[in-house]
Amino acid sequence: FLYGIVHSFGPGHGKTLVLTYSVKEKLNFPKLLLVSFLIAYLQGLSAYILVKFIINLSDKASMMLFYDLDNRTRLIASILIILIGLYNIYSILRNKSCERCHETKVKNILSFSIVLGLCPCPGVMTVLLFLESFGLSENLFLFTLSMSTGIFLVILFFGILANTFKKTLVEDENFKLHKILALVGASLMILFGIFQILILGE
Repeated sequence: FLYGIVHSFGPGHGKTLVLTYSVKEKLNFPKLLLVSFLIAYLQGLSAYILVKFIINLSDKASMMLFYDLDNRTRLIASILIILIGLYNIYSILRNKSCERCHETKVKNILSFSIVLGLCPCPGVMTVLLFLESFGLSENLFLFTLSMSTGIFLVILFFGILANTFKKTLVEDENFKLHKILALVGASLMILFGIFQILILGE
């Protein structure tokens, strides 16, 4: 649990994208709670499934497969993030007012969270592989839930900060500034997706 908190304070796509998503979208606390919960636990679950798959293979070739699957998953998630950002920019520019484009629906939150959940958390994978090497395989799922809970709390904390900052900076009636912030948030999502692809290409 504590490792999940410490790990998520470092640079990572989950926290970064929740920050940009909070700037771009109009999220009340229940929706912010939902997106933080889904991202943290889906990434943890993806990491758990991938590690269990690698453990079952248990040979040298499996480690090569581990890195290959991890890179491919990150690439797919990065491309989907870019596509979501492009679609959001199109939707924002298409609407004459920002009132409609800020009505964040639950289905949009689900699609955004599932895309991020496709990318396993490297920190969780590292700890799970470490525990497996010490013969603690029966506790891997419990450790996954514990670390995901710590990550969830930190992601939620940064999301609340972003929401508070936006509400302090922008009044609800200022649709033009809302639209500018939404465009900035969508653009940051695209840039982050491109940045992730460039890192994978190195």
